[in-house]
Amino acid sequence: MLHSKIIAAASLAALAVFFAGCSANMEKYYSDITAKMQSGSYKEAILEVENSKDKYGEKNILLFYLDSGILNHYAENFAASRASFEFAKSIFDDFYTKSVSAGAFSMLYNDASMPYYGESFERSYITFFQSLNYILDSQNNESAVEARQADTLFKFFISQKSFYQSDAFIEYFMGLVYENAGYLNDASISYYAALKSYSGTNNLSGIAVNDDIVDDAYTSSLKLGFHSRAAEIKKQYPGAKRKEIPKNCGELIIVDYNGIIPKKTETVFRLAMNDAWLYMNAANVDSVEMTDYQRASSIGVSAFANDFVQFSIPSYKNQPPIVYSFTAESGSSKRQSYTAQDLGQLAKTFFDKNFAKLFAKTAARAVIKFVLSKQTSAYLEKQYGATAGLLAKIATNVYTASTEIADLRAWRTLPSNILMARMYLPSGLNEISIKYFDRNFRQIKSETLTVNITEGKKNFAIVKTPY
Repeated sequence: MLHSKIIAAASLAALAVFFAGCSANMEKYYSDITAKMQSGSYKEAILEVENSKDKYGEKNILLFYLDSGILNHYAENFAASRASFEFAKSIFDDFYTKSVSAGAFSMLYNDASMPYYGESFERSYITFFQSLNYILDSQNNESAVEARQADTLFKFFISQKSFYQSDAFIEYFMGLVYENAGYLNDASISYYAALKSYSGTNNLSGIAVNDDIVDDAYTSSLKLGFHSRAAEIKKQYPGAKRKEIPKNCGELIIVDYNGIIPKKTETVFRLAMNDAWLYMNAANVDSVEMTDYQRASSIGVSAFANDFVQFSIPSYKNQPPIVYSFTAESGSSKRQSYTAQDLGQLAKTFFDKNFAKLFAKTAARAVIKFVLSKQTSAYLEKQYGATAGLLAKIATNVYTASTEIADLRAWRTLPSNILMARMYLPSGLNEISIKYFDRNFRQIKSETLTVNITEGKKNFAIVKTPY
């Protein structure tokens, strides 16, 4: 009879293969969701998500609510979107403290086996979508509450010494939200903070400041009597001008959710044991893992001088959207869009900031698993013969390879970037002709948008180009 340790190793191997299969199924699942989004079949995409809660499982429950929230937002089911995003908020906040303590503990466990804790920028973008959910449902004050939550989040990230301490686009947009709700002082603070973020080191997506935010910051400063700040803005941006909504008009702000955020793919690395061993020696190992770490390090690299370790980590696959810009035209008014935020670049910046730490941890984990599997195989071969050693080696090799898959999870239903255009229009119903262009300024498609403009207010509309 096979020794119990062999059976246990084989069971682990089978379990690892099962989880690898689950990962492959989620890839197909997201391909189906993406296809539905690109065809505009948002109701079908929502139905597939709602029927797939079990497929996400408890460790990916945050992603379930993020996907549900944003797809309902795209479909303009604002109440359903708000409900899902509120669940996501509570899970995020609960997971944040857990993720801090889980960081070291997961050194010997693949990140994909841990719950998905989410990125801090994903948490802040919930407030963006929620604010629009309220605005598009004619609840401007509630939208301002979301803006205050965004402010609180950034203060918290600053207190945690996170490299993500502000977000120029969110500060800009929340300025619009505050102003629309009648909180001009809060709006002016947000506009000014956005200017600083666009031009400073906190601009993690590399988007250039646009004329609209410059004018908003300048105009709100003048209206509030902040003349020194207005002068500062004018000096830095000589083209800054005061803006006023014309009489009998309102302002339309068109937000285009463009493309789909790049997905993570698996990149395989192969290191000589001498090189990989350096990462193990430098690893920050939690006391829970110390026994395995000490067992591996006590053997010494000389026993494996001619061996290699192989492991996988994620990388981002570049998927530039087909649409590059759009024009919005109504009567004599015509505006060109600009890129207000590049979420694909923001996500990649987050990954790049953590790459060195992720690489070192994954390499160290691969070394420890390799060494311990070799030790186990040698022990069983000595005790129970060559067949037992071979079976143990096969089982542990399958287990190690299957559990060292890259963690490819992310909020995959986000847009790649956000395009915006703003224009003044007469109050009442207006028809806007929107034309979309690629990078060579060739027209791809067009559509007509009908909006009801409220005089003296900012009016918001969303469009979607998810390809």
